Amino acid sequence: MREQHDMRNAMTRLAPRDPISVGGNNLFKQLADLREPIITKADGSQALDLRLDVSNYKPEEISIATKGRELSIQAKHEEKDENSSVYQEFHRKFTLPENVDIDGLSSNLTKDGILTITGPVNPALNEPPKKIPIDKK
Repeated sequence: MREQHDMRNAMTRLAPRDPISVGGNNLFKQLADLREPIITKADGSQALDLRLDVSNYKPEEISIATKGRELSIQAKHEEKDENSSVYQEFHRKFTLPENVDIDGLSSNLTKDGILTITGPVNPALNEPPKKIPIDKK
């Protein structure tokens, strides 16, 4: 266990800045949050809540789109001058849960570059399948 802990710490320190990492938060917790994007709010209702660090990109360099239940986030940044050029790009795709209302999705970009994508969850779609009894004659 100690070796795994040390390796995880070393990898976190050496890993390049990833669009998923937010401030000093634990990268592994953030990855788990992306796998479970549905949160329960204080009022007990549920909502989609995805957060990504896109601070290396300008708002006009970021695009968000849906196709069916697939949410796609892309960003491209390019700088060129006489002596050098820098090119950064990332793509993230998420399959949205069936109970997320795609028409209700919205996004917000904070001053410090955190992109938040939220959307309502239809609680009726959370219900377990209804069992239908079989009549015996």
